[in-house]
Amino acid sequence: MFEISVAELLRTGRWEGELTHTKADGTQVVVASRWSLQHDERQGPLATLELNNDITERKRAEGAMRRQANLLEQTHDAIIVWEFSRKIIFWNRAAEQLYGYSRGEAIGRDSHELLQTEHPLPTPVFEAELEREGEWKGELTHTARDGRKILVESRHVLVREVDGRRLVLETNRDITERKQTQETLQQAH
Repeated sequence: MFEISVAELLRTGRWEGELTHTKADGTQVVVASRWSLQHDERQGPLATLELNNDITERKRAEGAMRRQANLLEQTHDAIIVWEFSRKIIFWNRAAEQLYGYSRGEAIGRDSHELLQTEHPLPTPVFEAELEREGEWKGELTHTARDGRKILVESRHVLVREVDGRRLVLETNRDITERKQTQETLQQAH
């Protein structure tokens, strides 16, 4: 990578990228690096100005986020993360399969509007309870892309980010068939 960086620096006069540096104590840090080639009076290369910004913690956090997102992709439950304004910011594969909307179609949409969510409580009461308690568990009815009504066992957890954002981690398990079977058995008795 260093050779490519020098070649680009000599060709364009600039280079930007990430590097790993070893500190005096032997620990390694990842830096966002910007280089600018300084020229002499005959436009020959004279020196390089290098600016580095330590991004080690950000890279660790991004890696942890990728690992967590990968774990969320492994579950059979539909997992949706939305900002308290209801704008969807995460939509896993199980949500794609259950509801019929691709990740690209769901991200940025209002979750209640997209799924035509039917709460057991009026939406403002539901959201106030979630805000007050920090979580909510119960059954919801959603409408899939193809118009099917899906009954889900749902859990919502409110997460308060350090930047002030409020995110909701919503986990939904399809219980439509189970409920229909229970109703059929109750009617038979």
